[in-house]
Amino acid sequence: MKQEENNPKSEINLIEIIKILKLNRFLILLFTFFCSFCAIVYSLYLPNLYMSESSVELQPLPSTRSESSGGSINSLLMNISSPNSSVREKFIAEKKIFSRDFFRVLHADKDFIINLTNNSFTKIDIKDVNFEESFDLFKSRFKFNESKIPGIVKLSFIHEEKKIARDLLYSTYENFNKFMSINTLNESENSLDFLEKSLSSTKIPEVRSVLSQLIKKEYQDITFAKQKHFFFKFIETPEIPTQRYSPQRSIICIITFALSLLLISFIVLFMNLLKVKTKVIKYLD
Repeated sequence: MKQEENNPKSEINLIEIIKILKLNRFLILLFTFFCSFCAIVYSLYLPNLYMSESSVELQPLPSTRSESSGGSINSLLMNISSPNSSVREKFIAEKKIFSRDFFRVLHADKDFIINLTNNSFTKIDIKDVNFEESFDLFKSRFKFNESKIPGIVKLSFIHEEKKIARDLLYSTYENFNKFMSINTLNESENSLDFLEKSLSSTKIPEVRSVLSQLIKKEYQDITFAKQKHFFFKFIETPEIPTQRYSPQRSIICIITFALSLLLISFIVLFMNLLKVKTKVIKYLD
């Protein structure tokens, strides 16, 4: 009696499920192959994307540097516990390279924007390029990934055309070094003006000594900022990619096949259940 209570007649038997699916096998196969065919057509329609990547070394920055916006980065970075300064450089690089201030530099480069927004399928006039849309496109195509080695990061750029992917990555690298160099030079020059005025207005030997040391350091920072590889330094130069990055067409087709098979099977079982309930209701009536 207990077994009969645990297995009521209303419970769908596995053998019955198999019979229902077998009975509707042609509908199931037709729907599944139709969805798979659509997935194949869709995946073939998607443009190939290629990723050019390179490893770069983060150059150490002056410890007294702060943001041009006025907020001190040092106060925030002091809370980051790290055995070396690579965490600080990575934090600054990632924050700055995805900032609107830096992208304004890239946006002013017509060749960069044309390469970023255009491909073999679409040609957009430079006058029609919207800043926000191109900025969002840049953030989706440019990748900044941390390496397992401290002080090393991986930069990559994705594009429909192999050569343009390499050129965009190289252009981002060069423009970012110039951007950081100009920011540092401006900050150092402003600091120098303030320190030199303070030095000329005081006669206290101890204060003059400290100010002289600070002025000397600012001149060192200016010399350092004028270097070609001020912030990023290539460990390996970007190359034209040889393998496709995306789309993964085989994965798209496999997932579509599996989901469509499950979906139509569920629909068939659900419709069969409705038919059974309808017959029961009519019989009772």
